Amino acid sequence: MQSKNKYLAYFAPVIMIIIGIFLYSVILPARYNKVISFMDWLFSGTDNIIATLRSADIVLGQFYRILFTKILIWVWTIGFLFSLFWCGYTVQNSKEKSGNLLIGEDGKKAMLVRIVNQAEKYYRLNKSNDDSKLIYKKAVILELRFLACGEFGYGSYDITELENHICNKLVELEKLLSDANYDYAEVNDKYIGIHNLLEEREAMLKHY
Repeated sequence: MQSKNKYLAYFAPVIMIIIGIFLYSVILPARYNKVISFMDWLFSGTDNIIATLRSADIVLGQFYRILFTKILIWVWTIGFLFSLFWCGYTVQNSKEKSGNLLIGEDGKKAMLVRIVNQAEKYYRLNKSNDDSKLIYKKAVILELRFLACGEFGYGSYDITELENHICNKLVELEKLLSDANYDYAEVNDKYIGIHNLLEEREAMLKHY
């Protein structure tokens, strides 16, 4: 879907130009039997347009028909300017995958969900244990941190390597939490290490 929207943004200005040419060179001359400049349609008053048509002995339509034509021209102009902005924004923000990730986005999200669920399970079984409560909170914060940091795989080779390292640390964290008798200090160190790696990634992206 994103790919289709990207190509649509690229072709939108071309489509709007074709519509404008057809409107200005075919529809309007056929409607009024005379070519009126584009700038006049945009900025001249309706009375001036009527006067131009009268000077050519054209049978005038209703006043509202000319007003509707002016509105149509303005709508096309705004649409064309918007298409240029959309195209430019898409080009500026388009990114290509820079490397091969060990774990895709879906796999990473699924792993984070499992980490949170495991931490929550042990917390519910040991609500009186402050350590399990803290580990659960850290799991939720970690998931939110990953949601905020954007997709992996859109940086330099070094950034992709770091992202793969982060994913490996997530795998290790999930493995630790799969054991009901996990060591709190070891899990906590793993959380801290992953957060530090994410901060390192953010710093690298700023200079990319």
